[in-house]
Amino acid sequence: MNRVCESSWKPTLHFGHCRGLERGQCRPSDQCLEQGGFAQARVSYLRPHIANGEAAGLSEFPWMALLLYGDLLVPQCGASLVSDTWVLTAAHCVLREDHLEEQLRRVRLGVWDVRQAEYGQDFSIARSIVHEKYRPGETTGSYLERYAHDIALLLLAGTVTYTEFIQPICLPSVFHPSRSDVYADYNLTIAGWGRTGHECPPISPVKIKALVTGWSTDSCRRLYQEVSHGQMCLGGGASRRSSCFGDSGGPVMDGNQLVGIISLGTFTCGSDQKPMVVTRVDTFVMWLAQHMNILSWRYL
Repeated sequence: MNRVCESSWKPTLHFGHCRGLERGQCRPSDQCLEQGGFAQARVSYLRPHIANGEAAGLSEFPWMALLLYGDLLVPQCGASLVSDTWVLTAAHCVLREDHLEEQLRRVRLGVWDVRQAEYGQDFSIARSIVHEKYRPGETTGSYLERYAHDIALLLLAGTVTYTEFIQPICLPSVFHPSRSDVYADYNLTIAGWGRTGHECPPISPVKIKALVTGWSTDSCRRLYQEVSHGQMCLGGGASRRSSCFGDSGGPVMDGNQLVGIISLGTFTCGSDQKPMVVTRVDTFVMWLAQHMNILSWRYL
């Protein structure tokens, strides 16, 4: 598959790890997309739920996955393929207040239109790992505090066959500590199959994407005081671009690197110009590495 240069940072793989390219460079062979891995970091009231977005390309974001609950055909949550056996999503998509987790049965990969399941690959879930500090059921603390560790891993009961439409996304580096405002005023991409607005519009049958801007920690906390180091504000403002119902668990992306997981958004899906809150993946890379059993001397 031919690749072109893009004006955003892209990761590539080196000895099992992803290493970042400088802005404007080409991705030589997209080895990272073939194998996944950890990328080097760039050097430079709420409800779980893309509003004001546009349709993604057929093979765009090939790491995106749908979580399937029982016989429900309406998208409830998204996820991201991070290796040939692991999928990353939001914890609230696995431990759900509506008890749908009891029906979480499958992960579907390779889908652009949810009505065309024959083009995807379905996998049963062998094991789910929810962050041990995720505590949605507690009555103490704010809503944001209870969702401060909204991250979970799903182990697939089988090995993924990579295609043009199914590839893993790179994770942030284990070598570089997270910086609180690294994405302030920086454009990131979100994608999903959720609603396209808050006033009862239909769930989008095709993959939708939107460009959203990161907020500084100070600006975010002026609206949401309890935002933790592991969370950040995105979108909203004059663009009114945000996640919406059904987008939970989906990716926040900087090129081919996963930087966030869609966690919480306003009831109005961005029409009130308030930002959504997402889980920052770079603050959980050691947790991910430990549970995915990929730590070795090369990471230390």
